[in-house]
Amino acid sequence: MKKQTIPALLLVVLVLAGCLGVPAEAVDGGYWKQSIRGKSLLILGDSYCAGYGLERREDAWPYQMADTWNLAYYDHAISGSTFASGPNSSAPMVERVREITREPLDIIIVQGASNDWSHNIPVGETDSRDRETAMGALNVILDTLENTHPEATLVCFTPWISNGAKNDLGLETSDYGDAMTALCQVRDILCYDASDDQANGIRMASEEFRAEYCLTPTDRWHMNPKGQAMFAPVFSAWLQNTLYGPVDVADQFADLIPASEELRSAAGTLAERGIMRGTSETLFSPARMATRETLAVTLYRMAGSPTVEPIPFSDVHSNQDAISWAVKYDILLEDGAVHPKRSLTRQELAAALYRYYTVIAEKEVTTLHGVGGYPDRDALADNAASAFGWALQQGMFSAEDGYLRPGALVSRGQLAVALAKLLEITA
Repeated sequence: MKKQTIPALLLVVLVLAGCLGVPAEAVDGGYWKQSIRGKSLLILGDSYCAGYGLERREDAWPYQMADTWNLAYYDHAISGSTFASGPNSSAPMVERVREITREPLDIIIVQGASNDWSHNIPVGETDSRDRETAMGALNVILDTLENTHPEATLVCFTPWISNGAKNDLGLETSDYGDAMTALCQVRDILCYDASDDQANGIRMASEEFRAEYCLTPTDRWHMNPKGQAMFAPVFSAWLQNTLYGPVDVADQFADLIPASEELRSAAGTLAERGIMRGTSETLFSPARMATRETLAVTLYRMAGSPTVEPIPFSDVHSNQDAISWAVKYDILLEDGAVHPKRSLTRQELAAALYRYYTVIAEKEVTTLHGVGGYPDRDALADNAASAFGWALQQGMFSAEDGYLRPGALVSRGQLAVALAKLLEITA
């Protein structure tokens, strides 16, 4: 099976198209009509996949993906490996491809080119078979794999976004990546554009990102265990969506693939209705703390985005209509200010949802869950007991280790679950 290069921005289209398909067939708790689950995968690559700098190679993202999806994984990644052979090469893949097992394989990923760049190996022409150029060697590699594994889906994987540096040939890594995507288009082979940092979240040009997700703040190539864990679901989602298509809207978000069914269902419902969207095309960021502004925007959309007279606040610089609406209905205002960027607490969420239910939806509350038995009952703000007790009763959230924890912060995932329940009981 061969596929044309698919830009990351088309994932949304694929997602929506997949929603129109038949229901998913459950496989080991999976969600897919057809799935990469249980497939055989081989990666011919370099340090991107070899787990360079990790204490355990098994912490590298391909191993994590294989573990999540029960893949039979064949690891042919070597740090420093080039596509090309010749005097400047290192563990050239054009030679190592001969070592690949002759056993049937479902998916073969050929990842590289960053070392060809750093070793000053010429890019070469997209139709070349010169083994001492990057593209010539890549063509030979693909020719070999198509002959030895005609049943396999071939996938090429480009370098991360260019750091702007040039090698001795005056070339950037993007020159090699662009050549790879062009070659794949000519050959009708699927290509993962790893330079698309908006789609994959790998922002190597960001010092803040590198400090959190890379081996060192100056390392623009190698991710630490946290970075590896972040990227594994991103790539597996791209692979699943591209090969087989998603089944529901939640499948758009790579970081929801390993999430609970409750969270997946909630996020999918909210995204489909335009109430709560992802932080990017492919990420929902369920662990990120929700803000008061996010709460106002989502409730405003749930209410149908009604026309409202703008209310000026010095600390409000975006989503003016949503925040004005929330203030009008006494959902957000505090001490004469909105504090839109402040993280949302459980207590604030409970009060807002209760207000929406009783005032916006005009629903009657007849019985309430008591909160008098909780040790931190006094930590509740004045007049918040009713709202918090109602939220507990409705399953918006639950007590934690026997405590209400009204001041605890609410994640985007927790907010999504609560909003989905509110949507259900106000329908």
